[in-house]
Amino acid sequence: MLRRVALCLFGVLLALPATAQVRDTWTGRLMFENDVLWVDDSDRHYSNGIRLEARGREGHIWSWIAGPGRWLTGAGRDTPQRMGLALGHNIYTPEDIKTEELVEDDRPYAAWLHGDISVVAREGRTRTEATLSLGVVGPAARGEEMQRWFHGIIDSPIPAGWDNQLSNEPAVLLVVQRGWGDLVPPRPAPLLGEQGLDWDLVPHADLALGNVFVHAAGGAVLRLGNDLGWDLGPRRIRPTAAGGDLACGRRGFVWSVLGGVTGRAVVRNIFLDGNTFTDSHSVEKNSFVGDAWYGLTLSWGGLRTSFIHTIRSPEFEGQRRPDHFGSITVAWSP
Repeated sequence: MLRRVALCLFGVLLALPATAQVRDTWTGRLMFENDVLWVDDSDRHYSNGIRLEARGREGHIWSWIAGPGRWLTGAGRDTPQRMGLALGHNIYTPEDIKTEELVEDDRPYAAWLHGDISVVAREGRTRTEATLSLGVVGPAARGEEMQRWFHGIIDSPIPAGWDNQLSNEPAVLLVVQRGWGDLVPPRPAPLLGEQGLDWDLVPHADLALGNVFVHAAGGAVLRLGNDLGWDLGPRRIRPTAAGGDLACGRRGFVWSVLGGVTGRAVVRNIFLDGNTFTDSHSVEKNSFVGDAWYGLTLSWGGLRTSFIHTIRSPEFEGQRRPDHFGSITVAWSP
């Protein structure tokens, strides 16, 4: 049943750009994160994430979510809103994936399959997004099948310990995120302004509540490039999802290099704490986790790509070293 629902959601997202009317109102984005994209060929902890999004233009929002969206984002009646739909899948594993035995001092195997609906409100270059995510954690999320299939393609070791994964559990998550693009807006870069290069700094914060994550986070993104005024930097997959478009449409060649940091005060992480309602394997999580990341974005016409490398501090007691993973995003708009 869950697989049918996921396939239906996937089909809806793919079909949205298919008609002339929808092409005028929706944009798409595909995000892929994997530790194999990092040069040390690591395969541990946050192993893979994929997310497919469809976003409406400003003013395109279903009426029944406009009111709750304004309440969650704090938007005024005249503040423009837009909506989004997404389908996401994340995989988490211990470092040793070759053993069938439970690795007691490492994080559990887990997968998360979810569908999201979101509302975005914009005032100037301040962007607030509220997202409700509904899905499942456990075998129904098909993490074992997904990882076995992908490892077969890239000729990596086949994971043997998925019998120890978290049990099936409904996954509910509400996230409210804000980016303040007006605090340090784009301005000519020192020594490079005559070449048409600008820089900006975008602080951001978010609050996550649910049985998947409970955390408060904050950070900032520093960018250097041209035509920075139309967005707040590239988006990434949760729990780090800073960035987002302020405007859509075709543009000339736009590029930027960027770096950022994010810190999270963690109250709950189901992928470390284990199942909410049943006994399961778990580890002692760290109460504070930080990400540092850097990358490059390139845009031409309606197509945009970004390449990001993230370094994540240890998430649980006994983790010997930070994790590294790469992110590739492709976005398109009419």
